[in-house]
Amino acid sequence: MSKWNPEQDGTLYRMMQEVVASAGGSVRGVLWYQGCSDCNPDEAPTYMSRFRAMVDRWREDCGSERLPFLTVQLNRYTAPNPTPEADACWGAVREQQRRAAREIPHVAVVPALDCPLSDEIHNSPAGNLLIGERLARAALSEVYGRPVHCRAPEIAAARLTSPDPAAAEPTIEPTIELTFDYVAGYLLHTGSLERVFTAEDDAGLIPVKQCEIVGPRTIKLTLTRAVRGESRLHGAYERNPVAHLPLDSDTYMPLLGFYGFPISGAQYDENR
Repeated sequence: MSKWNPEQDGTLYRMMQEVVASAGGSVRGVLWYQGCSDCNPDEAPTYMSRFRAMVDRWREDCGSERLPFLTVQLNRYTAPNPTPEADACWGAVREQQRRAAREIPHVAVVPALDCPLSDEIHNSPAGNLLIGERLARAALSEVYGRPVHCRAPEIAAARLTSPDPAAAEPTIEPTIELTFDYVAGYLLHTGSLERVFTAEDDAGLIPVKQCEIVGPRTIKLTLTRAVRGESRLHGAYERNPVAHLPLDSDTYMPLLGFYGFPISGAQYDENR
């Protein structure tokens, strides 16, 4: 981002200013797809604050405090030998891209995790066409006020539920109920969803044993062990997440990836 941030390097930003000036000096909006180079331990944790500062500066320079930023959450990176550290960095950047659209006015985000690639990291022409259509719908809705649904399913709540002590076969395996916002139709799957989600607590990662879509915008996860201490949930966060993601039946857009989303509800310990 430093190449586009006038508070840092700003090389590409200054070049863009020259192009804008040559076209008359007026900017209607910004389409933003960037972040791969920031997926490292030094820059990933501060992506949100740097993006916010850049948006503020661009809006100031363009003379529009409402200048729309229509953004794309990062697609996957399929190079071999991923590491847990790399996965965490990609998850952190995707999470901040998701949050930016919630927390910064006039910023929208669309997913790209289902778009085909032309190599291990760049979108193919077919992928760019799909992203372009989604950004066009975002512009119609967010900029021009048209009644167009443009938002992808997004995590709204994750609630840890108690094993039923009255069950015929009590289990220490807790479940998590996920609720999603912005589902125009209903959630559907095209394959196994168990590996889409991963819980984490004070003892480490908790793989998901079973994943079921139990309502139009609700998913239930069964964990492989009890939760110990503070817990959080990740979804499609890895550098190269699994291929089968929950989709919105109306738009066929996949969920937005998320990372470190807090899990509410009681905490359990298998030693109780």
